[in-house]
Amino acid sequence: MIPLLRFPSFHAELFLPEESLYLLNAQQLGGGAQLYTDAWLAGPPLMVWIYYFFHSLFGSAALTLIRVFTCMYIYLSAVYFTGMIGQYKPFRKHVGLMSLLFVLLVSVPWYGQELSASLFVLLPMCISFHSMLQLGDSRTQNFARMFQVGLWMTVCILATYKSVFILLGVLVAYFSLRSPRLEELASMFGGFVTCLFIVLVPLFFSGSLSDFWDLGVLYYWDRVGISDSLVYQYDVGTTIRAWAMSWGLILFLSTVGFMHFHAKFYSYVASIRAVDVTMVVWLLSVTMMLLFKWKRLGLPDFTLLVPPVVFYASQTFDFRLIRKLRVLLVLGTMAVPLYLYGSYAGIRFPETFSWIQPTEEAKWRHGGTLDALTQADPIYQAIRSVDAPNGVWIMNDQPGMYHSLDKTCANKYTDFRIAYYKFPALPGHSQVSLLSKTEQDRQIFQTFAENPPDLILDPWENFPYLQQRFPSLFSSYQAKTIGKYRVYSKAEIGEGL
Repeated sequence: MIPLLRFPSFHAELFLPEESLYLLNAQQLGGGAQLYTDAWLAGPPLMVWIYYFFHSLFGSAALTLIRVFTCMYIYLSAVYFTGMIGQYKPFRKHVGLMSLLFVLLVSVPWYGQELSASLFVLLPMCISFHSMLQLGDSRTQNFARMFQVGLWMTVCILATYKSVFILLGVLVAYFSLRSPRLEELASMFGGFVTCLFIVLVPLFFSGSLSDFWDLGVLYYWDRVGISDSLVYQYDVGTTIRAWAMSWGLILFLSTVGFMHFHAKFYSYVASIRAVDVTMVVWLLSVTMMLLFKWKRLGLPDFTLLVPPVVFYASQTFDFRLIRKLRVLLVLGTMAVPLYLYGSYAGIRFPETFSWIQPTEEAKWRHGGTLDALTQADPIYQAIRSVDAPNGVWIMNDQPGMYHSLDKTCANKYTDFRIAYYKFPALPGHSQVSLLSKTEQDRQIFQTFAENPPDLILDPWENFPYLQQRFPSLFSSYQAKTIGKYRVYSKAEIGEGL
């Protein structure tokens, strides 16, 4: 069932934002670059290293294998979560429905099917909360479990910093479920330090630790205050509409299940109440994260809600319902996702399924992916066939374009959004006050002198600012308009456009 639900992710032209940036940086690492120093990333390193692992083993087929791995990872996560909850027997029957709902929620909408950091951390978070539930009277076992919690939660934070909110939830669950002991907390801290040490040592010996601090930590914090701009475009209303449409009935069932569970809270045994406390804390910690990010929400953020939503929705299916009504509920949860999958078929096979091809007005339901999937902009046809051995530089917020155009990034500025605010010559630099360091003109000059792009794609007319600042580098580039893009090229390359 998982491969069937995840089938759209195997579309050859579907490159989603997070996976595209991770893979782009992984490709740079494959060419001998050092993360942060030679490949810019605003955030922790773990996901890029995972993508680099696949890229180093499978080369150009890495993304396909990552998507196969994602199917297996979802299966493992769903089975673990179901086993974790089923161990305490909170439901009389239909425990397996949790796995179905889990797989469904992490697979809808279809244009969110990527190995994002939010999806990756679900399993270690489940393990951490499960370890917290298993704390008992044995001091030795408790120390081991708390050390494990520290390890796994550090893994989560090294994948995405928003996991800090879940770490706070884990601590709240610990203080709620048992009398805290200093030595147990020290064991948890030991796990945190151990995992952090394992990650920071390679960065130190590669000479990238200071760049990690500047880009991976300080600039990440700078970015927190940038809610909506030219290069960080967030349509929170559309995101919430798409999420609510995909999860709608399940969210309703989860709300009913939550209310029913707490109406009978004290009729449950202590172990089931402990599970409920854990799920409530998880739900509250993710809600805090969503409120913190409310101006910068993306669909992957809601993935962290999957376990508690699944738990309480499954409570509804445990009601004493006639079999036909239960079947209708299951089918109802699938109705909107199936509609979206049908519209995907209309995009993927427009001649065969023209009758369900989405209209331009319905683009918001499909994550803005229509242009890339249908290659509606002429830039795709114009650039893909052009030979650019030194790589290209795309001055927008869509790293997936590198993969759609089958081109490599010419320099370390893999995430133009960072350059937009760090380059003194660009307008974004004067709009914010940065904690992180400004990229000095001499550093920019040296980077482009050593790695001059064959093509520069500029949809927002930012490149002329660089031409004015560095005329000796860029004055020879020829300009041409293709679709929505202003394309600048070296003379010998421009002849092929």
